[in-house]
Amino acid sequence: MFDDDELRASSILDALDDGFVALDAEQRIVAFNAAAERILRVAAREVVGERLDRFLPPEERVAHVARVAGFRPGTSARPMSATGRLIHAVRGDGSRVALSVRIGAARYGAGYVHFAVIRDLTERHALEERARSLAGQLEHSQRFEALGQLAGGLAHEVNNALAIVLANVELLESNEHEVAAIGEAARHAAGVVRQLLTFARGSAEPVSDCDLVAETRRALELLRATLPVAVRVTFELPERAVPVALSRQELRQVLFNLLTNAAHAMNEAGRVHISTSLDDERVTLCIADDGPGIDPKVGERLFEPFVSTKPTSRGSGLGLSVVHGIVGRRGGSIRLVDSPLGGAAFEILLRPGDLAPARPAPRAAPALSGRVLILDDQKTLARALGRLLRARGLEVTVLHRVADARTRLAAQPHDVLLTDQSMPEGTGLELVRELRAAGNGMACAILTGSPDLQLERETRELACAFASKPIDQEGLIELLQRAIVLAPA
Repeated sequence: MFDDDELRASSILDALDDGFVALDAEQRIVAFNAAAERILRVAAREVVGERLDRFLPPEERVAHVARVAGFRPGTSARPMSATGRLIHAVRGDGSRVALSVRIGAARYGAGYVHFAVIRDLTERHALEERARSLAGQLEHSQRFEALGQLAGGLAHEVNNALAIVLANVELLESNEHEVAAIGEAARHAAGVVRQLLTFARGSAEPVSDCDLVAETRRALELLRATLPVAVRVTFELPERAVPVALSRQELRQVLFNLLTNAAHAMNEAGRVHISTSLDDERVTLCIADDGPGIDPKVGERLFEPFVSTKPTSRGSGLGLSVVHGIVGRRGGSIRLVDSPLGGAAFEILLRPGDLAPARPAPRAAPALSGRVLILDDQKTLARALGRLLRARGLEVTVLHRVADARTRLAAQPHDVLLTDQSMPEGTGLELVRELRAAGNGMACAILTGSPDLQLERETRELACAFASKPIDQEGLIELLQRAIVLAPA
């Protein structure tokens, strides 16, 4: 019915970037330009005379026939998919391609012809996917930045509270089990805060290895109180020591996150089993539960930040990414495996560690003498630190405002300044900087609830000692001794 040469007007149609396909009333292909050959990876001579639906996947064919039937001469071109979806065509080589397809109908002689204009969206899809990926990375980056700021603020407040607890525990001078448990819990909480800061800010602190067996048992004693009573924890651990490349605090944080996740997955009732195995190169720690398990699709992204299988009211999606970061930094790995209990199981591969030889009992710290000025806006903490130092024979002045400290130091010389970093009227670093600019070489130490690497570098430049809250009596004495050694005068 159609003159093929006239329909194609080949010199024009073949110059188009978009594919052009013309069809007769029976949906047979009568024109197929060069761009259509390129997009659909088939020569025109192989498809002219065949039906167009040879390029359509089965799920698209019925809708295509109905859609084409609705076009009449003079109808303007419309999207092939009534719902606005893209068409995924089957190419001549069997591969699929995402196409934007517009079809229309035009009069031709006594009849009419359908036509389809097709555009390959593969590159556009790749760019859009890349844009979505970059947008997701930007969102994660912004959330991490906000998390870092939040972590800093939380660390300052929590560490101040823990410092008060530890200082008063030291002052009790009691060997009672309850007092020791308070101190241990406070030190554990302080370690959790340090891990939060490490995750959010990338700060680093020296770490040591630990005995997996002994520290797992100790960690479980601490963590049992945080788990629901209906969660039963069993374990298979060797009788001998197993050194691994994780610090005691890192191991506790790993166990805390995995046990908490397991308890939530089991609706706070069920069994968690902890086991270990060893070979020459790796130590394997496995935590398995009898909960509902984890969807494999979620499992592929399980260790990404903010990915969670729990309702938003019960989790932030950070726990497993924290564990992944802790283990990875120490040369280990973690993966989701089949649970022998039927639920979820996490297998952690750790490098063997070296246990440092037991340190000899510390020698009694030399008696410090002289005047110490303590500056901290947290009055309860400042007073507790003052009592600790007075118990060591030091003369102590406790102040809570930066302006009062400036006045006192100008009127009366002191041997050591022990100052908080963040206070309403200024920072400890600013005060130390003022002293050094005025030629005052007294020993200075900054005690902060929100440590970071930048602050540590700046204190070193000012010949000033630096430590994180909370701090016990031994650490406090060591801090003052370090300040005296560093002092330029």
